[in-house]
Amino acid sequence: MTQAYELEKLGNAVDALAVSAASIQSRLECAWTAMYTLIDHRFTDPERSAEFADINKKLAADSSNDRVGYAQTTCLNLSDDEAVEIAQAIVDLNARLIYDRIWLLEDEINAV
Repeated sequence: MTQAYELEKLGNAVDALAVSAASIQSRLECAWTAMYTLIDHRFTDPERSAEFADINKKLAADSSNDRVGYAQTTCLNLSDDEAVEIAQAIVDLNARLIYDRIWLLEDEINAV
């Protein structure tokens, strides 16, 4: 898949984090729903893939309830500080993908 797909999914996750008055844990769960398809996605940049893998690991840390799901169980048990840290990692990854795209476009323009 493409960088556009990565940007779409992570952009949706950032929107989920930003547009609700719900708790940070609930917003983080919504963000996960918006981007979980990236689990099996091969990122265009290995560094970004590693960042996403770290986020995924943190969001699936609590495997105590198979019926509910790891991300939902994890989000329910996160402190505010832990949830904010993961949310910040999602926002940062999205920003880095945007910057990567801008730099790529600048390189293409300069090559003309």
